[in-house]
Amino acid sequence: MEVNRWKILGLATAVQASSTMITYGVGPIATVWQEQLGLSQSQVGFLVSTVNLGPLFSMIWLGRALDRYGERWLMGMGTICIGGMFIGISMVQQYLILCLALLGIGLFYGIAQPGGTRVITRLFSKEERGLAMGIRQAAIPLGGGLAGYFVSTFSELYHLSLTMTVLGSLAVLTGMIFLWGFRNEKGKEVKKEKTSSFRLTLRILWQDRRLYPLIGIGMVLISLQAILVAHLTAYLKLYSSYSAREAAMLFVFTFFMGMIGRILLPWLADRFGSQNYANYLAWSAGAVILGLWLLILAPKAIPMGIAILIFSWLGLFALGWYSFFILEVTKRSADDAVGVTVGYVLTWNQIALILSPWWFGILVDFFHDFKLAWISWTGCMSLILVVALIFEYRYRRTQTRA
Repeated sequence: MEVNRWKILGLATAVQASSTMITYGVGPIATVWQEQLGLSQSQVGFLVSTVNLGPLFSMIWLGRALDRYGERWLMGMGTICIGGMFIGISMVQQYLILCLALLGIGLFYGIAQPGGTRVITRLFSKEERGLAMGIRQAAIPLGGGLAGYFVSTFSELYHLSLTMTVLGSLAVLTGMIFLWGFRNEKGKEVKKEKTSSFRLTLRILWQDRRLYPLIGIGMVLISLQAILVAHLTAYLKLYSSYSAREAAMLFVFTFFMGMIGRILLPWLADRFGSQNYANYLAWSAGAVILGLWLLILAPKAIPMGIAILIFSWLGLFALGWYSFFILEVTKRSADDAVGVTVGYVLTWNQIALILSPWWFGILVDFFHDFKLAWISWTGCMSLILVVALIFEYRYRRTQTRA
């Protein structure tokens, strides 16, 4: 059983990484589309927002399906569909068609997060979930970083359509391996589980005040993650005057530090601290705000050494926080509703993922300056975080009295 659990975790991590290489690869690819199609910064942000719009419509329903039918077919076929659709748009040059196709890719991407989370919750004990969740969540910055490097490097050497075909083919292959490997590890199909009424479950989740502060903190922090995916390369090239290769390397480095953060931070919390992941989530949010102010106060032409330090910090916390977030959500979930609870909370995250790249692009176009856009966004983030932490404090006081 010990070997099987870690093998299944490896399969779920591979599915997440290959899917993320496509969805997060849209940001760097959009900078190429920007040059080819003459797009504004807000149009680039809207492309990234479109691929994040899909999970908004699908994540709750897919989470419910996971609780009823298991992970194998939903995760495997979902990844195959993501890869196949990405290959299909590799030659498209019309903006509207790109938006519609990216929306479809996003619909299937809605299975990755609740599916992998449910695998870990089902197979790993509470003492092991921190490390296991960190490993799986590391697939997101790993996939994003690889996508940034792969797109920036190969699109210069080869045609963009070939680069997209390779990424799509990798996702298709990963989905097929998951279908084969998960079946062999389980030895039999997952039995259909009995669950309560879907409408009743949603009503309970809507009224669950324990989730309110998590939703607020999650929406704030995920918005920055989406902005980094969509605009970091353009910021480094257009504002700080880095070359395309230097910008790609900093992009990859930021997401590499995020991968380390998603594994290291929850492992340290489990080993030396407690399983009160909400505390670590709050500290991570404070570290993110500090990192943003360091970026804002840095000179326009940031020396490479200072840029590495700032983006190391941002990568570690602005991407590494997510493991704490998912672990705390699963702690506050009912045992028979982990998939739908994760899907419900992440649906709120999707709203921030959809709007933030587009809104940040609008701010950049309005101010004609990245620094003023960063100042505006950081101020809004700080205000919302304070409100969310007040809700968390009130919730804990109520629990203590009870």
